[in-house]
Amino acid sequence: MLTAAGAGVYIWGRSQVPDQCDYGTRQCAAPPGDPVFKDASNAASKANMGLVVGGVGAAALVGGVVWYFAGSKTEKESATQQAIAPYVNSNGAGIAVLGRF
Repeated sequence: MLTAAGAGVYIWGRSQVPDQCDYGTRQCAAPPGDPVFKDASNAASKANMGLVVGGVGAAALVGGVVWYFAGSKTEKESATQQAIAPYVNSNGAGIAVLGRF
């Protein structure tokens, strides 16, 4: 989920980069003080945030898969731990049951 959200934010941020600017070279073809620089900075920040969120999501996905397949294994109870036995005493009689159902 985080990986998809990160990819979405990255694509959205890259689409917000003005036409006068290039995200790869980080250069803009505009005179100094032009508002296009602020727009490009905001778009690059959104794209970078998408990369971070996507990276965290990918790491969580890989960690979850490793944990699922390489996690500790629990052994099932053996049949010797289950028993049914009759009992009789001075107060009555019955059947005692030991184990899980």
